[in-house]
Amino acid sequence: MNTEQIAMQRLNELKRNSQMIGQQLESLKHQLMELDGVKESLSQLKKDEKGEILVPFGGGVFVKAKVENRNQVILNSGSSIAVEKDIDSVLELVEKQIKQLQEIEAQMNEEFLNISQQMDMMSLERE
Repeated sequence: MNTEQIAMQRLNELKRNSQMIGQQLESLKHQLMELDGVKESLSQLKKDEKGEILVPFGGGVFVKAKVENRNQVILNSGSSIAVEKDIDSVLELVEKQIKQLQEIEAQMNEEFLNISQQMDMMSLERE
């Protein structure tokens, strides 16, 4: 294999890695948006004296409901196990998860930038 072919292989590998990281970043952004929504909903529930919420049924259909215990929520802890937790500890957990995902996002953005710079350098070298 000559140098040009090796360079093309490396460039193609970088493109695949770049696309993969881009997809992972997109998924990460969706997870962050979902966690932000959970955080906002829990915060609103905690503040709302009436304990009224809208329960989504799908297709843009909602039903008004009243929460009997605004201080406790049920949290899926994995392996089909759900535990009752106080709202403040769940808020703390959600904030911790958001922070962890933001750190991962920053690392992935840095890696994405690094790959982009490598691709740019290789393209300039080929000219």
